[in-house]
Formats: sequence, structure tokens, C-alpha cells
Amino acid sequence: MNTKRLGQNPENWLDLFLDEGTFLETSGRSNSDSKEFCPGDEVITGVGYVNSKKVAVYAHDPAVDRGFISTKGAEKICRIMEKAYKYRVPMVCFLASPGISVEEGILSGDAYTKVIAKTVSYSGKIPQIALVMNVTIGAPAYSATLMDLVLFNKVRSHLMVTSPNILKDVLNEETTLKELGGSHVHAIQTGIADFVDAKMEQQIERAKVIVSLFISGEVHNEKVYPPTKPLPDFPEVENVAFDMIGLISAIVDESMYLEYKASFGKSMYCAFATINGQPVGLLANNSLHLAGAIDSDASLKSSRFIRVCDAYGIPIITLIDVPGFMPGKEEEHKGILRYGAELLTAMQTQVPRISVVVRRCYGAAAYLMMQTASQGGELVMAVENAKIGVMGFSAAKNVIYKNDSRSEEELRTHYFDNYESVEKAKQLG
Repeated sequence: MNTKRLGQNPENWLDLFLDEGTFLETSGRSNSDSKEFCPGDEVITGVGYVNSKKVAVYAHDPAVDRGFISTKGAEKICRIMEKAYKYRVPMVCFLASPGISVEEGILSGDAYTKVIAKTVSYSGKIPQIALVMNVTIGAPAYSATLMDLVLFNKVRSHLMVTSPNILKDVLNEETTLKELGGSHVHAIQTGIADFVDAKMEQQIERAKVIVSLFISGEVHNEKVYPPTKPLPDFPEVENVAFDMIGLISAIVDESMYLEYKASFGKSMYCAFATINGQPVGLLANNSLHLAGAIDSDASLKSSRFIRVCDAYGIPIITLIDVPGFMPGKEEEHKGILRYGAELLTAMQTQVPRISVVVRRCYGAAAYLMMQTASQGGELVMAVENAKIGVMGFSAAKNVIYKNDSRSEEELRTHYFDNYESVEKAKQLG
């Protein structure tokens, strides 16, 4: 394979993604050995295997009419999506298209709406994974955002509604592909990029790992998967931050995990991993950012992650060190109540939910994240010195002990005895 041409050649993308010799092209191109192409040749569709598991794929070909999707191209995409749904296999898409065919106009637009409709219809029924390989604009960009997971590479991945040239003509707005829809924008600002890798090769390798997680399903009891990092110490002082990644690394197989939306909503970690071979979804508060308080972006990110896990039978483990939802006018105006409510709704899953209070669990976020028996959670555990309450002591002191003459040590002991006792925690499940 000519890796220098990897960014332009969809056949190379598929060769790297699929097990060697397993690709079977469907709805073949009319002139694949010629320099002349017909409508529909801008899309390659087919089936193959990833780590011996069947998948369906399609890839845009930027070398054919710059990758514009014709009516026949959209029809080919619909047919391979139907096959993926019929056989309940993942649909993996390699995107590099500037949009629907301008020459065909409304016809190609109507045809592509069927692609969008099928993407929505199959959501949660078969895994749909988008790899943004190159500039992707308009309708194909909407396809990406509707899928379960979106993978970017740092250099070539660009996703946007319209191009910088159009913006210049219509709004007299000067911008670049990178500024408008580059990987940095979608990793940090919009949250659309679920994973960002430095190179295309790494992007494709990550997709292979994800596919294996989503379709393995079985528990591999015959093999031992030991973690390779020791369990970290947790500082008992609440205002001392620590990195929850150390705990994640200590409990998952071989300390390997795939962090989801790593640069967005950073007060929450979300990650795919396995424990004893069983795929799991991990949520954990990050006290290194906003002291672990859950803001709107973290709520949005976590809701999306939980829904993906729930749709594909991946149990959820929550590691808790939360002071509450992020307060303040900015977050209230941004919609923290709405996003927090969405997180609460997403938590009502069909898959098992296990929670561990690592250090502190306060406020409305406490009851949301613990997933107690009253919320349908399976199990809530706590580290010995962990604290659970409607609010932290510092806040409670100004509310219920404002005129109390006892010392702070006495008040703290009284507060924890009454609000955070082991027996009270047991009542919650």
C-alpha cells in the first residue's frame, strides 16, 4: 500500500481497515479500470471482515467528480445500509465528499434524504461509525453527525455545512477549512468529533478496535486480563485534585481504554474498555477540570455516551467524585438544567449500571450519578472514607449551622453522622 496516497485513495482505506482478502464489493463501479466514470462510481460499497467479524462499508471517492454524490451514488449507499440492517452488522462509512451533485440538483438531493432517513431509522439498531477522511460538506456531513461515533484525523478531516468559498460569496466572510470545520473545532468547541488521531492510519486502526468492542458481545472467561497499573491513592482533602485516569487504568484490561470526546466536556471522562474481556462504558468525574463539577458540555457528552452504550448492550460503570453541577449565571443561561435533565433521562438504561463513590458525591449530581436502587441501578459501592450528601460541608455550614456555636470539627462530625452515614447510604441501595 502506498501510504503517501492513503488520504486520497478509498481502496487503500478499505484495505487497511478490513481483514486481508475479505472485501467483496457490491453494486460495483461501471468503469473501475478506466479513466471514464459514470454516476454512482463516486461511492464504493461492500462487505468484509474486521478481526473475523462481518461489517458493511461504503467510501466516497474524491477522484470521481470530486466526490459529489449523485442519485445513483445515494442509491448505492441505501442498498448497503439495508444489507447492514438485514444482517445486523456494523455500518462503517469513510467520508470525503463536498456534498450532493450540483448538476443533478433536486434529484440527488431527494435521493440523499433517503440516506439520512435510513441513518435515523437504524440508529440504536446497528452500530453506525463515520470516519471523516477528508473534506466533507453538506448532506454527507449531516450523515456523520447522525451516526453513533465520528472519528477524525488532525490534518485532513474537515466537516461543515458549507464551504469557505460559499461563505465568502454569500456573507463576505473570510475563513479557512480548518477554522470553519477542522478537527480542533469539532473536538473542543462543537463536540462532534468523538475521537481525533494524528494520522489516518491511527484513525483507521482505532475504528477497527471500536468495531471489535461493539460486536464482540461475549465474555471471555477462559482468559485472564490483568490490569498493568497499580491502584492509585486518593487524597481525602476535597480541594486536592487528582486524576481519575489512574483509577481507570488500574481496573480495565491491560490498562487500555478509548477515551470518548477527550477534549470536550472535560469535567467528565467517558471511555470504552473491557474488564475480563467484557466491553464496558466508564464514566468518571475529573477533578482536574472545574473541580469535577458537571457543566453543560459534560452533561451533553455523557448523555450521548450513555445512549450509545445502552443501544449496543455495553454495561456502564460510574466512578464518582463530584461536588455537584456547575453553578453560575453562564451555565444557567447555557442550559445546565436542560442538559442535566437529559443526562438523568439517559441514565435510565436497559444495560446494568454500577456506581462507585470514590471520594465525594454531593448535590443533585450525587443522586443522578449514583443510580441508586430507586433509580433502577444495580449496585452502589463506596470507598471507606467517601462522603455522600445533599451538599458539601462548607455549603451546609452556612445553611444549617449558621448560628451554631459548636466548633467546626464538631459540626463536621455531626453533619456527616446525620447526612452521610453508612446506614443512610444502605437505604439508598
